[in-house]
Amino acid sequence: MAGDESSREHFEAVTRECEQRVAVARRLLADRPGDRNALDDIAWELVIIGGRKLHGGEVAAALAAYEEALGIQRGFAAQEPTDLFLQRDISMSLDGLGHAKRDAGDLDGARKALDESLAIRRALVDHDPDDEEWQKPLSWSLDYIGDLRLLEQDAEGARTAYEESLAIRREFAARYPDYRDWQWAVAASLDRLGNLMRTIGNSQAAERFLAHASEIWRKLDDPDARNKASGSPG
Repeated sequence: MAGDESSREHFEAVTRECEQRVAVARRLLADRPGDRNALDDIAWELVIIGGRKLHGGEVAAALAAYEEALGIQRGFAAQEPTDLFLQRDISMSLDGLGHAKRDAGDLDGARKALDESLAIRRALVDHDPDDEEWQKPLSWSLDYIGDLRLLEQDAEGARTAYEESLAIRREFAARYPDYRDWQWAVAASLDRLGNLMRTIGNSQAAERFLAHASEIWRKLDDPDARNKASGSPG
């Protein structure tokens, strides 16, 4: 119990630090309207705050943080429409906004935000299909879409999204077999599919997916495998 209390206090302290940095940046912005660095700092910290508020169950505060961050980022993107990293940042804020809207019970709003994030990430992948730094977030978006479809009781839509995510992860896991993150991601996709199959009553497929996921996780927990997979692809 003492450990839980200490963790909660640390969590709240870090959140307050983020809020204090936003306050500092707002004061700077008041003196220098339109200052890009101040706006960057505010947007970045708001995305972090949004995640922490959502984790703490403060959904309204999370929504406000994500929406303000998104407004700042969209303003930048309107001025620099070819900046891929601004598009990446927008997609991250849209993910958070989608999760917050889901938790608020606004599934239509959640779907709109997550679908927009997915569309952005598909466009980023089109710029460089071999870049794992674009493909990885695309697989996350597909997971989020699948989770939402499942919540909407659209099992087939969930399966389509999960299978596309798994295909991306298998491709990069095969390309970088010693890279732990991709192997773990494959297992996570298999686990999602296994639980989906269980939900729709396909126990045979569920057992197959879940067993494969467990096998990968066991290998990753092996110290020798962990040491071998400690690096990232060059």
